[in-house]
Parts: sequence; C-alpha cells; structure tokens
Amino acid sequence: MRVLIVKVSSMGDVIHALPVVRDLKRFRPDIEIDWVVEEAFAEIVRAHPDVTRVLPYGLRRWKKKPFAREHWQQWRTFRDSLQAQPYDAVFELQGLFKTALLCRIARGKSFGFNRAAAKEPLSACLLDAALPIKRDTHMIEQLRSVPAQALGYTVQGLPDFGLDLSQIETAWTPPAQPYAVLLHMTAAAYKLWPEANWIELARALLRKGVTPVLPWGSPVEQERAARVVQAVGGGVVAPRLGLLEWGQIMQGAQAVVGLDTGLSHLAAATGARTVFLFGATPRWRIAPYWSLRHATLGEPGHWPAVADVMAALKALGATA
Repeated sequence: MRVLIVKVSSMGDVIHALPVVRDLKRFRPDIEIDWVVEEAFAEIVRAHPDVTRVLPYGLRRWKKKPFAREHWQQWRTFRDSLQAQPYDAVFELQGLFKTALLCRIARGKSFGFNRAAAKEPLSACLLDAALPIKRDTHMIEQLRSVPAQALGYTVQGLPDFGLDLSQIETAWTPPAQPYAVLLHMTAAAYKLWPEANWIELARALLRKGVTPVLPWGSPVEQERAARVVQAVGGGVVAPRLGLLEWGQIMQGAQAVVGLDTGLSHLAAATGARTVFLFGATPRWRIAPYWSLRHATLGEPGHWPAVADVMAALKALGATA
C-alpha cells in the first residue's frame, strides 16, 4: 500500500501533521508514505525515517516571478513527479483549494476535510471523499482523523512525531552552558511579546546562571535580538542556521521559551523543555499536550508576565 500526504505549509502546521505518519505505520507496517511539502520545510519531513519520498513544492518562490520560464519548467517537473506514482489514497490535510487541486493532479482517491471543516470550503468539492471533522478538537487530532476515517482504523495514543535529528550536523553551537533559546520572532506582528518582556526574561535567566540564546530569521529580528543582548549585558545573538540545526540546538537547551511560531512547535515535537507564550491565538487548538516537558501560558488578549514564565521554567526543572 502506498499513500500520499499533501500538507505543504506553514512550518508549525507541517509539524502538527507528522504524527499521521506513525499512525499509518501502526495500521500497516508495510505502508509506503510520500509527502508534498513547501520546499522551505522539506528538510523537516525528510527527517522522519518513515517517509519514503518527499516532493518539494515551490509555489511560494514561483509566485514571486510567475512568468519566469525556469519556474514553469520546475512546475512541470514537479507535476510529472507527482503523477509518476499511483496511490491507494491521497490525504489532503491543508483544507485549501490549491492543495486540493494538487490532489486532483495526483493519481489516487483523495480524502480531506468537508466544507464545514476546510479553511476554504470550496476545496472540498475537488476531493473524492470530503470527511466530517470535529472542529472543537486539537488541530493534530483533526489531522490524524482524516487517514483514520479514510482507511478505517482508530487513532490511538498521544501523537508521535517521529523526527530523527541524530545525524544532523550543526555549524554552530552555543558558547556557554547551560543555555535557553528565546524564540522572540514570529511572522505575524500581532503574535509578538513586548520586547521589554524579553529583556526582563533574559536578565532573570542570567541571574539564574542560564545564558539566553536568541535566533533570528530577518534583519528586523536580528536587530531585536541584538537590542536584548545589549540591554542585559549578556546572552548570545546566534548566527542564521537551518531548521533542523535549531532542532538539535533546542534539544540540548536547558529550556526553550517561544511564541506561536514554527521553531517553538519544532522544539515541542523534538522533546525539548518548552514554554509557549500565547496572547493572540487560542492555545487549545495548537499548544502541545503530549508531554510534561511543556508549559503553555496566556490567552488571547492576555499575555503572560515574566514572573509567570520564570515560574513555569522552575516547574519544568529548567531553573533552580
């Protein structure tokens, strides 16, 4: 049996779909699983040992120059690769028209969200089978339910993300131990915790003998990280690294404190001690719930205080 998962973005959403792979392997140990994913997140899916083939999808890049000849050639190459393999089932886990269209192109019966559950209800019209989903459950459980309904098995146990980072080589390691990774960045400005809070948190960690390490992914984020380090007179602004490099660094951290952003979800999926800060999004839909090594703080409109974060870190055993 061979199946295809279509879950292209964003980073946190791709991570939330990873437990589907182990569910399928429990159901059919001999199953082969392919996955269509945005090329920026392909390395994450490749780190799962039970994924047979990863098909990188470059739509984000192609849209920047939609009339470029090389982009059309890349699209045709991707399309041919997608159609080269027949599938017993194709799982559309995005709920969007563009990804449902990919399922129509693929060779296999497609399953996904019905109109009531899909982000774009019209996407359900392109599927061979649009399935009912319990929308009041965690997003991971919604994703797990699609293949379970399609193939007739029961989802069992807590999610298993299955990532193997043991072979990842990092070009940089934090210069001081112990350290905490502070994920101060997010793609959406409304999800940002005030910079003054990051400064206060970094100071509190330094007083506990823990070095703050601040990643960044854009010039704005790099400047913010530098301001935090300068304000507290300590800590490290990390160089730019790959996603899986950060996964390994976060596994070795005393703790990770992060916003609702992709790297925070990666930290939680790899088992790192993680404190999630929510103040703009409902945490019941996306926060980690599968381990005692995670804490979630805040609600929409109510950001946690630094004292709450430090108390959570102490409860997790990350600080004295």
